[in-house]
Amino acid sequence: MAKALAFKRTTREVVVVDTVNGTVTSLGTPLASSDITSAFPNRSNNLIAIYRGDTYFLYRHSTNEIRLAKLTAGVWVDVVGFTAITTGSGVLTPNTLQVERGWLVASAQLSGSAGVDKTYFRRSADGITFSAVVSTLTPTQPTTSQGGNSVVWKNVVWCATAAGLLYYNPSTDTIGTVFDVGSDGLLASSEATIGSFAFRNGDLYFARGGTAPTIYKLNSNWLPTLPVAPPAWTKITLTGINAVGAVTTGPDVGTMLMFVDKLDNLCLLYSGDLATKMARTTALNFPAFTDVSTTYLPAELQADLNLGFSLYDDDRRRLNELQTIIVRDSTANAMKIVPWNGATVMSVRATFTSIQLMPPDERFGALRTYTSQQPAAFVTSTSQPFPGRVALVYSLIDTASRPLDVFGEYSVDGDTWSAMNQGDGDDGNSLLTSSPTGVSHTFFWDAFVDLDDDLPFVFMRIVARIAGV
Repeated sequence: MAKALAFKRTTREVVVVDTVNGTVTSLGTPLASSDITSAFPNRSNNLIAIYRGDTYFLYRHSTNEIRLAKLTAGVWVDVVGFTAITTGSGVLTPNTLQVERGWLVASAQLSGSAGVDKTYFRRSADGITFSAVVSTLTPTQPTTSQGGNSVVWKNVVWCATAAGLLYYNPSTDTIGTVFDVGSDGLLASSEATIGSFAFRNGDLYFARGGTAPTIYKLNSNWLPTLPVAPPAWTKITLTGINAVGAVTTGPDVGTMLMFVDKLDNLCLLYSGDLATKMARTTALNFPAFTDVSTTYLPAELQADLNLGFSLYDDDRRRLNELQTIIVRDSTANAMKIVPWNGATVMSVRATFTSIQLMPPDERFGALRTYTSQQPAAFVTSTSQPFPGRVALVYSLIDTASRPLDVFGEYSVDGDTWSAMNQGDGDDGNSLLTSSPTGVSHTFFWDAFVDLDDDLPFVFMRIVARIAGV
């Protein structure tokens, strides 16, 4: 199921991009009121996510307000429980639509507001009822900017803005007290809005865009329950990074992608006024990078300027499937599908015009993978009845109420996932009941068997499959 979601400006439609067959098909009715203006530097004006088996669309309405729509019986309908985010002076644009455990998190950025800009967050545990807007005041944005990339890390949502990096904790419905501008103070810049988050081997990184990318690392001791005081982000001195000239951004163009390839190498793919380049490093050599532009990038991509990139990585079947890089060319108003195995030169599978992809990027692509037949499992709460035993309460959702099998998995670094040793007395893992609205179940994890030592944080998830498949 290699199907990503995108937005077609010319027809105001959400479309499904088949990254294997190279096709694009409409999904639902057009949204006549969605704003298709191109005056959004660095940022898409519409975002898409899959939550509890349903497809949601966070978009900028033509009346300068932010609304959330849900696909229902082939029609996009505004969610009644999501009160539109409105403002007076300034410009509002969607900034984040992410899923964090049982929460659907939406945020919007206000810029150009005569000196007092804001970042708004709202959350929902059911996709129906949303919390009131939680907002934070920011310094005046250096340029007109609607925020940048986002990522879910250790149960919080990190966002990049021109005022610095900030985080939102949906469990407590709170925003970090200050913007983190990094150890050199340069994360307070419009170049942060064309940056990219990535995590690798238990650490979270952020690459700031510009003439040449720079990388910052979050303090490894950072936890949402005991956050390290800013600056928690430290700039890392890189070598082997070549410049691509100044950056000219257009709508939906991030010009920067940091990601981990299928060979576990950290990669930087970036573009500017002079060229498009790619650099790569191994765990052993980091922070020394090697320019691999001529090795892996086809000539047509090296020559194209000011491109935008999004990573699509659907690996739910744990088969180490190909990653797909979605390339956006705002000048030509085109989108290219570029699959890559991490070892050979990239090839352009298909090219489409008048289509722009929906950021934000997500490491494994699960939030924008589309299928109307995929069952879903969402962890709603965790507890520790006694030392070494973790109880995961989760909801099983399936549109056809089919019996499902589940698999508990854990990760100590966010990259490599291992099977949980299942304890006795829970609901089991096969032929479990589901429904379109969700059936609650419990999974007992014998963490004492799987883990060698006490850890400050462990990633956990429940994977659902159709029974017997």
